[in-house]
Amino acid sequence: MKDHIARFAWGNASLADFMDTMERAVAGGAESVGASRPIDIRAWMSSWLTEVGLDALTAAREGNGARVDKVAPGQTGSSRAHLSTVAAWSREGKVWEQELWLPAGTEQAEVATAAESVIVPNAADLTWARVVFDEESLAVMPQVLPVIDDATHRAVIWSALIDGLAQSRVTPAYVTDVVCAALPGEGEPSIVTHLGRFIGSRLVPEYLVGDVESRDRISWVGQECWERASEHGELQIEAARLLVSTTRTPIYCTAGG
Repeated sequence: MKDHIARFAWGNASLADFMDTMERAVAGGAESVGASRPIDIRAWMSSWLTEVGLDALTAAREGNGARVDKVAPGQTGSSRAHLSTVAAWSREGKVWEQELWLPAGTEQAEVATAAESVIVPNAADLTWARVVFDEESLAVMPQVLPVIDDATHRAVIWSALIDGLAQSRVTPAYVTDVVCAALPGEGEPSIVTHLGRFIGSRLVPEYLVGDVESRDRISWVGQECWERASEHGELQIEAARLLVSTTRTPIYCTAGG
């Protein structure tokens, strides 16, 4: 960065200029450590900075095997490389977690599998990609998500479900089922904050309009989260916001109460 700023001080620089600077820096670094092969930083930057849209990392199962597919947003194959992890969780806890490497030009990678488990691509949130669950994962999600003890994995799952709702891959009723199953036991404040704001601003007023049963279930979740928050002080503010945004009955507050 110092080289780039020095070269273009008091002037303008284009994206191509920045690519050239980074290419020079990477080439010098590779030479200094004796790298056996050159690093094509220009191709990497081109695929990540000039291509539009997100790749999708999609879990799929066939027979006794499973894989993660990389799906580009367009009709052609993805030129992006993804390095992350993929994990599987069951009702008993984590089944396995392994590194996921999908170089440019490689569209899928074989992974392990397990019966009645949720397969989570990009579980550690190390790459920029859309996460798509397979049908078997979705089927057991309400039972499995509450036992996942890794907050990052849970955050990835919640983000993928919210994105899936926006993309019509899952229904509002399904998301309501997962919220009712998992949110009352959620102890990570950042997740409660994110979910509470999504529920209050999008799920209830937009997706559940006219669905009285689902709205009542969400209201019950808000009440349960509020009651549980008394044991976890850091959750109280977000639990109160969730309760106010979801309740269907009047809330009365008294001074000092």
